[in-house]
This record gives sequence, structure tokens and C-alpha cells, in this order.
Amino acid sequence: MKDLSGTEPYLSITVELSSGRSRRCVSEWIGTMTSDAAIPGLHTVREALHTWRDNYKFSVLLASIVILLVLYPIFEANYVGEWSLQVLTTLLLVSAVYALADSWPKFVAGVFIALCALVTGWLSAFWHMPGLTLVSNGITLLFFVFSTITILSSVLRNRTISLDTIYGGICVYLLMGLTFGMFFFLLDTLIPGAIYPFPIPGTNQMVTFSDHIYYSFYTMTTLGYGNVVPISPTARTGTLFCAVCGVLYVAVLIAWLVGGLATQVGKRDS
Repeated sequence: MKDLSGTEPYLSITVELSSGRSRRCVSEWIGTMTSDAAIPGLHTVREALHTWRDNYKFSVLLASIVILLVLYPIFEANYVGEWSLQVLTTLLLVSAVYALADSWPKFVAGVFIALCALVTGWLSAFWHMPGLTLVSNGITLLFFVFSTITILSSVLRNRTISLDTIYGGICVYLLMGLTFGMFFFLLDTLIPGAIYPFPIPGTNQMVTFSDHIYYSFYTMTTLGYGNVVPISPTARTGTLFCAVCGVLYVAVLIAWLVGGLATQVGKRDS
């Protein structure tokens, strides 16, 4: 009988080389099938998608934020209020992730945080667990902070001011309002009575999520109606930062836009 024990290393090397060639051939075949030459018009589609992303990414985000701010207060008083919030928040998170697609690390981080917010948000909508709702709101707040900072840095890095860049600046301002609104909502959940509506005779008032968004925006614009007031020290500190950030951002944004447009006009004239 022939001894084959000495051929085992040779056989294993041969199998490894064969599997390596197979994997290389499969990868080359996949690359060939997905190339622009194999699929007519693929290059045109890719270019169109890149152009759409570069020119309209902030427009889509702005539209989703406006839809949330306009529609949710209308549906909040009805039985579909919680579901409408989840649907509108999902639309906002997806459009925000789409706006982050120009940077791969930021896009991956945004997708991860958004998925966590969406999963916990929809589970809390089905199961009505206070702890899960609190976690969902906390993750959503984290995503708002991440998106605001990331989009602001992306807007300020643009040397050419386009209409979509201006939309991006507006998105940052609205995201700031949503971020502070979510912060006040979480604070009022953890510390009941931290944000309190001014009592109106004959009404039984409760502070809702849209009330916190409303309070956030009228604080950022320094309107100061006084119908919702901060009670706890933490709420007052958050209100202070909200007002300062709102005023400073508008001043910085206008100065940046004027300076950038002046530079563009000067280059165009020269």
C-alpha cells in the first residue's frame, strides 16, 4: 500500500491555491459584470446620482424638516399623533443620512446612529415602554447633535456658495431648534415640571413634544412670549444656551454668506 502521508501538505497547498484562483476569478467576473461596459448607461446613472446628491442633498433635508414642523403639531392631538411622529422622524433621519453621504466615515456613523434611533423608536411605538421611549429620544437627540455639527462643518467648508449651500445653512438652524427641543423634552421627562406652560384659566394644559419644539424656536429667535417658562435650573441653563446659539448663528451665517458672495463676485469680475 502506498503511503500518502507525505502528500498531505502538498494537497493542502494545492487546494488553497485553487481556492485562491477561484475567488480571484469570481471577483474579476463580478467586476466585469458590474463595469460600465457590461451595463450600458451605468456611468450616466452614477454621474446623475452624484450630481443629484451634490446639488440637492440639503434641499431634501430642508423639505423633510419643514414637513415635520408643519404636520406634526396638526396630527399630535389625534390618535395618530405618535405614529405620525415616527413616520416624520424616519423621513427626517433618512434625509439627514443622505445629506451626510459625501464623507464615508460620517455616513457610516450617521447610518449607525439613525438605525439605532429608528429601531428603538418604532419598538417604543408598538410596545409603549417608557424606558425604551427614553432611550429612543436620547439616541435621536444624539443624532440631531451629530447631524447639526457635521452639516455645519460641510456648509462652512464650501468655497462656492450655491442655492443648496444656503439651504444647508437653513437646515443647520432648524436642526438646532429640533436639538434643543428634544433636549427640553428629555429634560421634562426626567424632571417633570422643568418646562411649565403659563396657566390659562379654564384649561388643563400639558406640555407635549410640539410645545418643547415651539419653546425652543421662540427662545432661539428671542421672541420671549412667556407662555412656556423654564422652572428648573437645568432648564434655565439650556434656555440660555439656546438663545445665545440662535442669535450667534444667524449673525455668523449672514456674515459668512456676505463674505462668500463678495469673494465670488470679485473673482468673477477679475
